[in-house]
Amino acid sequence: MTITIGILGAAFTFFQLLASLQITKPIIWPQIKITKFPYYYIMLVSSILLVTASIWQYYKPNTITLSPNPCQTVRVQGSVSSDTVISQAPDGECIGISDGTFFFDKDLKDRPKNYNDLKLQVLQELKNGNTDQAEKLWRTSHVTNDAEMLIYLEDQRILASNSPSITIAVTTMVTGGYASVGRGILQGAYVAQKEYNSNCTLPNCTKVRLLIVNAGSGRGSSDWALYASIAANQIVQQASTFKIKAVLGWPYSGQTVGAIPVLGPAHIPIVSPSASSDSLTSSSDYFSRVVPPDTVQAIAGANYAKNTLKAKKVAVFYDLTDPYSRSLGEAFSKQFEAISHTTVIKELFTVGKTNDDQMGSLIRDSFRQAPDLDLIYYAGYVQDVSHLLNLLPDAKRYPGLEVMGGDGLYDPSDLPSGIYPPTSFGRMVFTAHAYSDQWQFAHLTNPPFFCDYTHDFDPSTPCPGPNTNKKYGYNRASTFSILTYDGLSLLLNASGKAISNLGINFDPPYLQSVIRTIKGNQAFQGVSGRISIDSNGNPINKAVVILRVDENGMTRMIGSLNCFSVQSHCGDTSP
Repeated sequence: MTITIGILGAAFTFFQLLASLQITKPIIWPQIKITKFPYYYIMLVSSILLVTASIWQYYKPNTITLSPNPCQTVRVQGSVSSDTVISQAPDGECIGISDGTFFFDKDLKDRPKNYNDLKLQVLQELKNGNTDQAEKLWRTSHVTNDAEMLIYLEDQRILASNSPSITIAVTTMVTGGYASVGRGILQGAYVAQKEYNSNCTLPNCTKVRLLIVNAGSGRGSSDWALYASIAANQIVQQASTFKIKAVLGWPYSGQTVGAIPVLGPAHIPIVSPSASSDSLTSSSDYFSRVVPPDTVQAIAGANYAKNTLKAKKVAVFYDLTDPYSRSLGEAFSKQFEAISHTTVIKELFTVGKTNDDQMGSLIRDSFRQAPDLDLIYYAGYVQDVSHLLNLLPDAKRYPGLEVMGGDGLYDPSDLPSGIYPPTSFGRMVFTAHAYSDQWQFAHLTNPPFFCDYTHDFDPSTPCPGPNTNKKYGYNRASTFSILTYDGLSLLLNASGKAISNLGINFDPPYLQSVIRTIKGNQAFQGVSGRISIDSNGNPINKAVVILRVDENGMTRMIGSLNCFSVQSHCGDTSP
């Protein structure tokens, strides 16, 4: 019976697809008698299934089917909410919302082999209300930098204390190829949460509870908008259950363009720590960010390329289908052409899909058009840039050739063992929105964030001290950690004003109205620079840093532009 139903279903799907293809020529079917010879029946069924699978693979729509089953393997039993908000994407990632009854980060790199089993036991203890026992159990792993677990532990302390609290959803990508970015995001969020809760920063010592929303890395940036929209819909569905005041995220523009059409109409404020595409400006009355649009860093990069690097012949590599890459590449091209009175070479690639052979072809084409090429501007992400850097011509043959890019080229790992290959050492420059050495570069005293970060994730290292600010993920904060801290600080700064005016029952639209008032004399000092938000949700004259990969493969800060200190209005004349 099951086989018969399967055959009928396959045949039905087959004919549906044929109809959808609108084939104009008639199909002549062979005359096959299946009553006397069963193997003809088998051949017919096999052919139908094969053709159906082939046509479906080619013509399948750009949607995904979610299945919760594989994501149940690490779920805490007895949870009411997690059954409806955790699902599995086609690439195996678990996406959705966790309130501490599910953990997303299962990568065991630099962690004990039994760590995931231990985390499941910890979450079970949290579910049972045994917060102290849960923390003691987790500490036996000697893993100190798992911000996901630290957030769940902090959340449970809040619930156990019955303290007044507000809830913020933190969106991230803590699974898949961009998991290191996601870990940095959660670290920055935890430092802000812990500081606000420990110091009773909000009125009436209101606590900050964080929900973790994982949208995954997908099979490439082409999945980001779709995955983010699915996670955003889950946030909207659960907003009243969890009393979500706002959303912190997403990290990338490609994700944010998928989330805004869902969260904006639901009147849920969104603050992105790092999404920078120009297309996001004025995209929603409920969207803000703590980094400037790509045009700002692209103009800074073009000016630096022309005036400092003395570049004359430039090729710009960018992806028309990726919001970040397109706006960055187009803005750089426009500015460089305007100030140099030359035409840049434009090479198109596809983020996450261009391989070495294709990239090599683009490089050869650039040199064919300009044999004396002295700068390649790569508007892409660090996860892809190795395809370009590994194929760079020898520095001895082309000593003047440099590679430049935007903040997407920042590598939040320990160099020189990171992503940048030796072919890039001493010849790679990029702009960014934050850097751990930014305060020292400006000859200013570090804010508490840096030592709080070390105390939270590397408690055995004294801070300040000679061994701090050395290892990313432990005692040295990545750009994503810094920007996420500032993004959550913006939301909590506004939440404090909302609580003072209306109490903790303020609604999300009111919070959004308060966010728009944080400018002029209401601006505050963030770790990445002065935080002041204009009517379009963009930061006003926000600082941009310039970084270089030196001859030893280490990233060094070499410059800073725009407004860093809150002590100066920096062109912001708002009251």
